[in-house]
Amino acid sequence: MTAPVRALPSVEAIDLEAMLKSWLRQLKIQNRSAHTLRNYAKAVESYLTFCDDHDIPRELNKTTLIAFMAEHPGAASYKALTLSELKLFACFIAEEEGVDASGVCSVKAPKIDQAVVPDLSNDEILRMLKVCDGNSLLDRRDKALIALFSDTGLRRAEMNNLQIEDVDLDECSAIVRKGKGAKGRRVHFSEATAALIDRYTRSRKQAGADARFGPLWVSVHGDRLGYNAIDQALRQRALQANVEGFHLHRLRHSMAVNWMARGGSQATGVFPVNESGWF
Repeated sequence: MTAPVRALPSVEAIDLEAMLKSWLRQLKIQNRSAHTLRNYAKAVESYLTFCDDHDIPRELNKTTLIAFMAEHPGAASYKALTLSELKLFACFIAEEEGVDASGVCSVKAPKIDQAVVPDLSNDEILRMLKVCDGNSLLDRRDKALIALFSDTGLRRAEMNNLQIEDVDLDECSAIVRKGKGAKGRRVHFSEATAALIDRYTRSRKQAGADARFGPLWVSVHGDRLGYNAIDQALRQRALQANVEGFHLHRLRHSMAVNWMARGGSQATGVFPVNESGWF
């Protein structure tokens, strides 16, 4: 006879704080990013704080979770993300302790209005590239970043984690070793972008960075570019180019053909040198 399924026990039976530590250890083994681990921990810790503030037993159940979601601040998308993280936590507890998480998993997320993320126009990308004209490391780096984002649609973390040895300029490809879900893959870019990266790496070497190994994107001192520094650098370029409402998602969603439309070939990926002095 199959044993009856039990509801998630109360805090007296399961220490949710201890289970959180165990969960994070398991996620580290799965090569989840530090950013993901922080978000998961924050969701569970917020739930535990809610229980303490309202003098509610630290029990992960449907009733308390609904109450927590009703008071949880932020936009609907943020609430939905927090709820999904808590559901994953409940599933982990269920698997580890042999209990039922169906009540928690049945809680519905708030309805989210799908915002349209507009691509950058041809002109906007061209203007951002134009303000990077120059021979300094920052000019060459930022121009290469804009082109590579446009060609590949890489996420910021993926771009930030690129090593110089991951990039093959002859094959116009790069290996993304830490993609979403810890999955690696190879991405391809145009010959025009390869030329811009090649130009940048010469300045990178002059800044004291190792020409064969180490982070692809560096500061003027040759150090790895910080996670937020890429976003800040390109926001500054957008400001200089009078591109309003810029964020990296807009650039990610823009394909190479957008900025090659004034003479580049989508088939070959070749962008000619012209009077604008892009190269």
